[in-house]
Amino acid sequence: MVEKLNVFFSEDLVGRLCLDDKRRFSFSYSGSWLECPDAFPLSISLPLQHTAFPDHKVKSFFANLLPESAVRDLVARRLGVSEKNDFMLLKLLGGECAGAITILPGSISPESSDQYSYRPLTEEQLAELIKNIPRRPLLAGEDGIRISLAGAQEKLALFHKKSNFSIPLNGAPSNCILKPAMAHFRSSIENECFCMMLAGFLNLSVPAVKIIKKENRKALLIERYDRISDGEAVIRLHQEDFCQAMGISHELKYQADGGPGLKECFELVRDIISAIKGRAKRVLKQLA
Repeated sequence: MVEKLNVFFSEDLVGRLCLDDKRRFSFSYSGSWLECPDAFPLSISLPLQHTAFPDHKVKSFFANLLPESAVRDLVARRLGVSEKNDFMLLKLLGGECAGAITILPGSISPESSDQYSYRPLTEEQLAELIKNIPRRPLLAGEDGIRISLAGAQEKLALFHKKSNFSIPLNGAPSNCILKPAMAHFRSSIENECFCMMLAGFLNLSVPAVKIIKKENRKALLIERYDRISDGEAVIRLHQEDFCQAMGISHELKYQADGGPGLKECFELVRDIISAIKGRAKRVLKQLA
C-alpha cells in the first residue's frame, strides 16, 4: 500500500510525497504546479520535471526538514513513533517547516491567511515554555501543533508581535524562534547573540536577535529570515540549505561527519550563478 502526503506552497498543490510498501520515498510534481507560470523547483536537487524522483533524491531533501540527533529522538518518543520513520515524522510535524512548503495528509487542506489561528501566551506561560523546551522541543504531540525545525538544538517556533507571543496552530506560520541555553554550553545564548550582532555590524545580512528574560528564564529570540510581514499576514519565503541543494543526507550534514565544507558550498553557488547568467544571455540573445 502506498502512503501519500501532499506538499503545498501557500494553497497551491506542489506535488505528492509517497512511501511504498518497501519504505521507499518518491516525489512527483503536480500537473497544475508544472503548468503554473510562477512555479519553482523545491530544490536545486529536485528540478521541475514530469517524472517522479527516486528515494535517494527525495529523502535527502525532505528528511532535512526534520530535527536531528537527540532532539529528533525526543520528539519521536513524544509522538510515539520511531526516530528513523521520516515519513511519519513529516506527517505529524510538517504543517510549519523551514521555508515555504507545508506537508499535509491527503484529508487536510492548508488554511488561507485569513484562517490562521494562534494561541496567545501569558508571561507565566511563556516562562514555563522556555523552561520546558529541552524536554518538549517544538511542542511535539500537543493537539493542533505541527511544527518542524531542522537542527540539533532544542528550540521553539512562535508568533511574536510587539511584546506578545503566541503559539501557531494548525499550520499557521510562525515568525520567530526561541532558543534556551544549551545544557553543555550555558553561555550559548550570549555567544550566539554576540556573533549575530557582530555579523550585523560588519554589514552581513543576518536576522535580528535579542536576549529575552521571563521570570528568570532566558532565551535567544531570533526573527525568522524565511518569513516576512505583509500587513497583518505572515508570508513564508522558500529556501533550502546546502545539504538539500546537494542531495546530501542529514546524517552527513556536518563537515566533521563527511558533509560539505566551505569549498563545496562556494562551488555550488558559483555553478548556480554561472547557469543563471548563461540562461539570461540566451534569453537576451533571443530578444535581440
